[in-house]
Amino acid sequence: MVVLDFWASWCGPCVASLPRLEKIHSDYVPRGLKLYAVNLRETQDKVRSFVDAQKLTMPVLLDNDGDVADRYLAHAIPQTVIIGRDGVIRKVIVGFNPAADADLRRLIDEQLERKVDDPGKAAAPQFKR
Repeated sequence: MVVLDFWASWCGPCVASLPRLEKIHSDYVPRGLKLYAVNLRETQDKVRSFVDAQKLTMPVLLDNDGDVADRYLAHAIPQTVIIGRDGVIRKVIVGFNPAADADLRRLIDEQLERKVDDPGKAAAPQFKR
């Protein structure tokens, strides 16, 4: 399963959410989670300096022109996209709510435990409110 988090260093809520994502990354990588922090439209030098200063260890990708963000309709940040083991987007979270950490972890747990019967056929998304 994959989690993409779209962010920028000038975005206060994005910066506030990064420590939570760093902890999720370290907790779940051994279970097979792939988590990527996708920086939007900032230079490599600026992002490297920010990542070093924050002591982030999760993978950080650069979306210099915003093409990846456009493909995931990330028009507001932070935006977290949870993609199940079957390749289907299971949830999109826009904004940062520190109280939602348990819900995100529950969803990750559910998706990591989910069995994919036929990799060629994706199951319909199951959204919970």
